[in-house]
Amino acid sequence: MKIAITELKKLIKDKKLVIGKENCLKKLKGGNLEKVLLTSNMHEDDEKVFNKYGKLVKTEILKATISNVDLGTLCKKPFPISVIGVIKS
Repeated sequence: MKIAITELKKLIKDKKLVIGKENCLKKLKGGNLEKVLLTSNMHEDDEKVFNKYGKLVKTEILKATISNVDLGTLCKKPFPISVIGVIKS
């Protein structure tokens, strides 16, 4: 499953996103995320950690085709973002 840019913009507007590795990992371990989106240039070791916990808590882990700089721009932040999580409804 993919997250479209329009869907991502809606999630940003509705404030249903968690931004950053530490915040996402904390929410992921608690089972509070519906999906996790990793950028195309995320560090391999970090990606393995997210995939590991994603399998444990049965959360979908998606690999984006955009870089962390592009994701930061899309989220209207002045810094790169490597990972975002969608909070469960």
